[in-house]
Amino acid sequence: MKVYQNPIILLFVLSILAFPAADAVNITLTSLMCYKDTAEVGPDHVMVKIYANSRLIESVGPEIMYRGWTWHLNQDIPNPHNYDVTVTLLEDDSVKDDELGTVTIRPEPTGVFIRNLPDILASEGTTHYTLSYEVTDETTPIQQYYVKIMSVKCNDAQEARDEIKILVNDRDLWSAENFKTGQTKDTPSDYLQVTSPVKIDVFEEDGLYDDHIGTYEFDITREMLRKTRSHTFSRDSGITGDATYTVSFFVGS
Repeated sequence: MKVYQNPIILLFVLSILAFPAADAVNITLTSLMCYKDTAEVGPDHVMVKIYANSRLIESVGPEIMYRGWTWHLNQDIPNPHNYDVTVTLLEDDSVKDDELGTVTIRPEPTGVFIRNLPDILASEGTTHYTLSYEVTDETTPIQQYYVKIMSVKCNDAQEARDEIKILVNDRDLWSAENFKTGQTKDTPSDYLQVTSPVKIDVFEEDGLYDDHIGTYEFDITREMLRKTRSHTFSRDSGITGDATYTVSFFVGS
């Protein structure tokens, strides 16, 4: 058996042996939301390609996407070595796939994230998707909350009668038909379990292509827990007609 005579070398070797390996983080792609599809005729056929250490490890799709649609991915990414993970969004095309945006996911910090694809929106009418994902480990569990839509007021309907749907973190939570200017509908939604940050979207349903009225994103703080708050969503460009709605919601833990 070889014996290390130099005490400095011995301490160095022992320190390497004693140093714990970093815990592998878990990455989950939760959902993909389409705010504005491409200019091609018909729906987008969306592919998600996942790379780790610059190597393709997963390809998901294609999935049909129209404006206002959500793809609930729930895709766990194997990454035992804690590499940076790159997610590329493509519009599947028989000739050449069009890249819609790329997101780099690092092993830290942990938490819940919502990213635009592409990162910088050139204009209001440009193609626009958002990717929601979680980065977790065993030592830092994500705090769970819940949100409930309490009431919705139509300040200015887009059409004579609107069909409104409200999504929270890309999940359908509340809807109403025959909504007219000046009306308030106070039928509360069910509770939806969420993580912070929270994203609320309001759409006017119009067949396959829904008109996006607005988005409200916020971090949940202690001060807003167990209280009802409201936000006004307004859109007067990029869609036919004007639309303004005030949404009241409750946040709990």
